Amino acid sequence: MKNNREYIKFLFIGFCCILAFYFLSFVVPARLSYGINDFSTWYAYSLFRKPQVKPIKIIGVAVDDDSLNKIPSRWPWKRSIYAQIIKILDKEKVNTIGIDFAFVGEAEDRQDDAFFAETLKNTSSKVVLAYFFDYKNARAVLPLPEFRDAAYSVGMLNTPADADNKIRRLRGYLETEGNFYYSFSLQLASAYLNRPAQEIAEGLPLLKDRTFFIKFSLKPKDITTINFYDILENLEKLKKALKDYGLL
Repeated sequence: MKNNREYIKFLFIGFCCILAFYFLSFVVPARLSYGINDFSTWYAYSLFRKPQVKPIKIIGVAVDDDSLNKIPSRWPWKRSIYAQIIKILDKEKVNTIGIDFAFVGEAEDRQDDAFFAETLKNTSSKVVLAYFFDYKNARAVLPLPEFRDAAYSVGMLNTPADADNKIRRLRGYLETEGNFYYSFSLQLASAYLNRPAQEIAEGLPLLKDRTFFIKFSLKPKDITTINFYDILENLEKLKKALKDYGLL
């Protein structure tokens, strides 16, 4: 009974804080507003972090110092290297692959571009590529047309940061001159859930600037992160290690 009372108290306090944030966010100073939102985010994370019956397997692939040192190519890497990792992940039956790097402009070797485009075209995984929106010139800086045509979709990387340089919101989309530019995160959700980006955006609690606050049920520490190089060169060893630790 005591545990039940403590749980109800926890629910009540958290609910009151979330209500306070909702009603006071427009009148309190920005720093206090951030603090209230941070508390509600922590609360949501603490409350809903229980293991799901069928957890979604999210794997983060890091372009870390180890990968940069071991891959024999100067940064930015050749597009054929990304093509190789897409092929590997496709063979592993990965549902959705998001690459948060904008492949803008032509490569020095156009054969490299052709190989990347061909890989995108032939993969069964849903590959979401990224682009930037140039606010100054009001235009999208997009990947090459052959990449856009071959990929599942493309998503915008412009993620807003608050005045204290922390990211608490994600962008749903931008609309300019009747064109809709959906964010990278929203396009990833669209690809994975197999639902139109517009439909997902309509279900989000968007603010006036078409962003929405992040209410974490997962944090970076809860997501398995592996480095780029290990996928390319040590896949079997990596898979064994992940299985041994119960992460795969």
